[in-house]
Amino acid sequence: MKTQLQQLILKTALFNFFVVACVGLVLRYMQAYGISFINYKYLLHAHSHYAMGGWMFTALFAAVVSVFKVVNENNVKTYRNIFFLSQAGIAGMLLSFPFQGYGLWSIALSQVYVLATYWFAYRIWRDLRWKLTSVRYLKTALFFLVFSSLGPYAVGPMMVNHLAGSSWYYNAIYFYLHFQYNGWMVFAVFALVFKYLEEKRVIINHRNAYTGWWLMAAACVLTYFLSVLWSKLGLVFNVLGGAGALLQIAALYFTVKALLPYRPLWKSGSSTLVRILTVSAVAAFGVKTILQLLSSLPAIADAAYRYPNFIIAYLHLVFIGFMSFFLFAFFMKKEIMSANRIASVGMLLLFTGFVVTELLLVLQALTAWLGLAPIPSFSYYLFYFSVCMPAGLLLLVSNRLNFSLSDSVITKTTHYETAQHQLP
Repeated sequence: MKTQLQQLILKTALFNFFVVACVGLVLRYMQAYGISFINYKYLLHAHSHYAMGGWMFTALFAAVVSVFKVVNENNVKTYRNIFFLSQAGIAGMLLSFPFQGYGLWSIALSQVYVLATYWFAYRIWRDLRWKLTSVRYLKTALFFLVFSSLGPYAVGPMMVNHLAGSSWYYNAIYFYLHFQYNGWMVFAVFALVFKYLEEKRVIINHRNAYTGWWLMAAACVLTYFLSVLWSKLGLVFNVLGGAGALLQIAALYFTVKALLPYRPLWKSGSSTLVRILTVSAVAAFGVKTILQLLSSLPAIADAAYRYPNFIIAYLHLVFIGFMSFFLFAFFMKKEIMSANRIASVGMLLLFTGFVVTELLLVLQALTAWLGLAPIPSFSYYLFYFSVCMPAGLLLLVSNRLNFSLSDSVITKTTHYETAQHQLP
């Protein structure tokens, strides 16, 4: 029963990622060809909310319950209810945001999802019994998951007071985004990495791990100020954000120092696909860290505000390049997902679509910033290469379903053979 729930959560996460990619493809189509009966801004809200909840939260839900062993026969029903409540809110956001943007129904259904994340955080925190490095990181992740929701709570009152579109309105949204991907998601990833090492019974350098943890937590708070630089609140915010970015680099140094000796352990028995995904995720995280430091410079912060494609490329770097590639590598390393030929083709398509569209977004923003001629047919190329991502994810979803079906057949065959041997 526990295994069935974990498989259900993972398959749902993969399907949600496919839907996210399809919605993103529609957005790229609208940029190239236009669709008059769809509100682009409203659909963009649906895309971003569904990506955060439908894919990221659900995939981390699957990873956490799979490796931290918090689900048992006594609480499996509770975790199932948390899962279904979260998916109800997520599906509701996907169906409501395209029609009204931030309105009564979309905000109400967003709140259903937020309440599900509260329930998830409370239940996981309660069921974590050990005092380990991985648990410290996971509890910090859960704290930031809850803390990030303060941003959306501010959106409703602002809309009532006609502050929608103001700097305070957008800074509240950025508050949610920042503490989601720099807090909840980053700490959850490191929790999974340390948990993997603990399962292998290696001796972790706790001093380096602890130093990396508290520096990363402090950096997460301070780097939020990088998200508000666009509103030009003063040079002090550049200094605070830059200090946070420096702390983040220091945190990365100590964390890598704690993890680096065990790199051969991760490589051992890993397929080529897992290694490529791991290197890609690590590289993306490194680039993200450097970009955050650079964004504390007034000229870079101003360019990011004036040319939104820089921001779009950055967000995709975090959500796809870092988070998604890491999660795929982790699931394959733990043999929760198959790394067969179909999965390899699917990942190749996803990787190609991601890399090429990232380059296009950055080059288009750079040419505009430098006053050069724009890329010819930019929107069309962006759309064509974006097709690779949902195509790749469709292969991954179908491969996961076939993998689960094969597991089911093997399990039933094993049970049947066992029963036959027990017959008199």
